[in-house]
Amino acid sequence: RWGGGFMGTGKPQGGIYMASNMSGTCRVFPAKLKSENVLDFHGNCEHFRPMLSNGRTLEAGELLWVTDRTPHESLPCPTEGVRQFFRLVTSQVSAWFEDHNTENPLMKAPTMIVKGDKFKDETLKIVANVQERKEKIVTL
Repeated sequence: RWGGGFMGTGKPQGGIYMASNMSGTCRVFPAKLKSENVLDFHGNCEHFRPMLSNGRTLEAGELLWVTDRTPHESLPCPTEGVRQFFRLVTSQVSAWFEDHNTENPLMKAPTMIVKGDKFKDETLKIVANVQERKEKIVTL
């Protein structure tokens, strides 16, 4: 899980908020995957692209809420400049990639912390005992 999310009583519950300062650098698709079991370890759902619409790209400064089962992607910057992007994952985080995210000292860490580069499987290591942060490491 990476944020969960559902629409409850007309308001978003859980989920993911994201925005960019540069138009055309994020695309979201009007779909919701029924199961997280159809994704790879990194959340890749490229194999569904032929079944999705063209989606829509976000404008600069547009704040978007999605569930963790809403297909979305980052796009190459259409112009030169410094892109600032944020993604706020609100809850239901089953694994946290320490090398790719900023720790929030006000929140309890999820039960599994993953160390290493998430784009290079051979470097990933799972910290088994999060509460004590012991260096008991399991290689994926």
